[in-house]
Amino acid sequence: MTKNKKQAAKATKVTKEELQKVQTLVNTINNAQFRVGDLELEKANLLSVMMTSKNQFNELQGKLREKYGDVVVNIQDGSLKPREDEQVNTKN
Repeated sequence: MTKNKKQAAKATKVTKEELQKVQTLVNTINNAQFRVGDLELEKANLLSVMMTSKNQFNELQGKLREKYGDVVVNIQDGSLKPREDEQVNTKN
């Protein structure tokens, strides 16, 4: 048997430095996984807020269309203008 194999067979613990490196890396991995989970929850909550807001916007848009007709609302000052055909300019 070589000296390294004899040492490995006799060792009952890793060195203090090796243990510290292992602990540091495991903690880093665990913290990263925890943060990813937090971010995924935040993402899910934000997606829910976005979908709710879009649904409310569509509902309000329908009410405004009933009241004012098919117009465009300027979101800066609230002014209304008739909706123009939204065709792409096809000039050559």
